[in-house]
Amino acid sequence: MQKSSCAIMFADVSGSTQIYERLGDETAKHVIGRCLSHLAAIVESHKGFVIKEIGDEIMCRFPTADAAISAAQVSQVDVQGMTVPGGSRMAIRAGVHFGDVIEDGSDIFGDAVNLAARMAGLAKGGQIMTTGHTVGHLSPALVSQTRQVDVTRVKGKQEEIAVHEVLWEQDDEVTRMATQLLQRAQTQPEQLKLTLGSQELLIGGEDGVTIGRGEDCDLVVDAGLASRKHARCESRRGKFIIIDQSTNGTYVAPDNSAEVYLRREELVLQGTGVIGLGRATAECGPDELVRYDC
Repeated sequence: MQKSSCAIMFADVSGSTQIYERLGDETAKHVIGRCLSHLAAIVESHKGFVIKEIGDEIMCRFPTADAAISAAQVSQVDVQGMTVPGGSRMAIRAGVHFGDVIEDGSDIFGDAVNLAARMAGLAKGGQIMTTGHTVGHLSPALVSQTRQVDVTRVKGKQEEIAVHEVLWEQDDEVTRMATQLLQRAQTQPEQLKLTLGSQELLIGGEDGVTIGRGEDCDLVVDAGLASRKHARCESRRGKFIIIDQSTNGTYVAPDNSAEVYLRREELVLQGTGVIGLGRATAECGPDELVRYDC
């Protein structure tokens, strides 16, 4: 057995019990099997593979969070056009999480698998749910298609988990924002600039800095709800990451995009925006907002 990182997706047919009751076992099994086979083809087209089928559900893995979320979005669009005999439309629920797993042959185990299953359990028919940690590993175009909807506790974990819904029925505004962010991300940033009043920090490819209320931080923020060492910014695999280490959480608001809340989580910084320590950016004074540019 060995450890690795991957994205896990669980997807199941919503309302399968009612489908069996209405159609009978043989027809229902055929209809649901056809849907799962269709999902498997989408998974493979996104460089993933199906680990197992469990009744009306499939468990899959992908090399990246982007691949898993994109596969889930395409799956929702395609299944929306499928019908059950009698005229009603099919729907699936999907949950995704990116993290470390333990490999045992073709199977995988660990907290990441449990979290992905938990996200699927929180989803309703036609929904894709994921974690704040996973959002931190997405490209800017996909981050703009998520929104935090809840914070929940998971058995065996002390920290609360941020729950995000992934949007897949895009309107023109979402599409425009995603396209702009994707174009901006084509060139990896060479440096990250953090600004707070007269304080300015430039972070290069190998640097890392701390942000917080403590005087020993690289960027000192005198905010009432900020922790002494609130967050850290560092470069990783050509991207700049902000990592929350605080009690009250970190709020990141990219320009022209939705604000993201982090608590003991991390997020890829792209383009420009502002960071609030311990409170939403709209509630921060000008001397509390950290502006980033990368």
